Amino acid sequence: MNSIKWRARLAGVIVAAGLATVAGAAVAFGAAVSGAAQSGSVPTLAVVTAGHGSANRPAGATSLIDPDGTPASTPATLVANSGRGSEGATTAHRFGRPPTLARGDGADATARSAQAVSRSHTTPSATQLLAGVGPLPTGWMATAHGVTVDGMHRVYLTLGPAHVSSPIPVVVLMHGRDMSPDGILHISALADRIGPALLVLPAGWNESWNSGDCCGPAYRHHIDDVAFIHAALDQAVSSNPAVASSPVYAIGFSNGGRMAYQLACDLPGVFRGIMAVEAVPVERCPAMRPLDVTVVAQQSDPLLTVGAGARPKIIGGFVERTVAATIAHLAALDHCAPAAAAVDLGAAVERSWSCAWGTRLRYVWYPGGSHSWRRPTATTPGATDFARQMLGLADRATVTVTAR
Repeated sequence: MNSIKWRARLAGVIVAAGLATVAGAAVAFGAAVSGAAQSGSVPTLAVVTAGHGSANRPAGATSLIDPDGTPASTPATLVANSGRGSEGATTAHRFGRPPTLARGDGADATARSAQAVSRSHTTPSATQLLAGVGPLPTGWMATAHGVTVDGMHRVYLTLGPAHVSSPIPVVVLMHGRDMSPDGILHISALADRIGPALLVLPAGWNESWNSGDCCGPAYRHHIDDVAFIHAALDQAVSSNPAVASSPVYAIGFSNGGRMAYQLACDLPGVFRGIMAVEAVPVERCPAMRPLDVTVVAQQSDPLLTVGAGARPKIIGGFVERTVAATIAHLAALDHCAPAAAAVDLGAAVERSWSCAWGTRLRYVWYPGGSHSWRRPTATTPGATDFARQMLGLADRATVTVTAR
């Protein structure tokens, strides 16, 4: 297999994580923030959410405990575990450490590291991340983590059942441009509908991802998002023995969907499958380890060109390939057999390819629509239904199926 082009340099990882356990609450959340100074402990913020009264969420209220432990509303008993970690700390890594990288765009790693201090204010705090999460399914917990990559402090969330006794899928869920982790969590409703899973929600720099040679603040500032997500995923999985051997997936919307393609290309062997919603890859991957791929697109998305014969759109000066060209490229990479007959799933049309090594390529097309995460109707599955199918949590959406 051809060597994979890595995207930037991983100067080192400083990890700090904390967890708060709240007595007498229906659900407990913890947060840990890695401070600018490398110390042995970090402040902890707990967000206690008892739900909003839905079928799987008991009615209740939300209270915040400030980093100094002062209750913002209802008191709660906290047992805090201080995070620890230092530059070059030796830990076990399931996915291995990315090698020293060299981008082909002339960006100097030292200069990028020197810029980190001036651009660090664009990283959301753990308080901000947790405040936007809102109610979760009963028994779930959200935790905010900090990790420093290439001299930049980055944050991400993990969400999942508080107690896990058997392997569950690990899902990296990435937001689009001008969104945050809580935004993609809300529009996808993944926590409510996915079933038991560990969700890893990284926060993009300035609400964007460097997903290749195109567009957005993270790209313009040479942000090393592949190394960041790699480090966050490694930390999340390594600290949770129950998911040590679980399959890992990447799901992204828009700019986050582009990032899913980039992760599959730059981190071969890490992911069992990826799903890109309203997104095509920026760079042509020269080689890719076999994995399942699901592509979801709406015909009237103003930022995408779906058909092969249509004129490609230009986004930020970048000539974007069509969805049809993307599917053809992916089918060639995975050595897929000819597509099976199209299947109508309500208003959606699904085509699938059986590929070498037992993987599957799936393309879901909706007429009309917009640049959005497609939601389900009474007769048509939404994007989240196809995510569940990729994760093996559903055989097929429960709607009328008509083969063409």
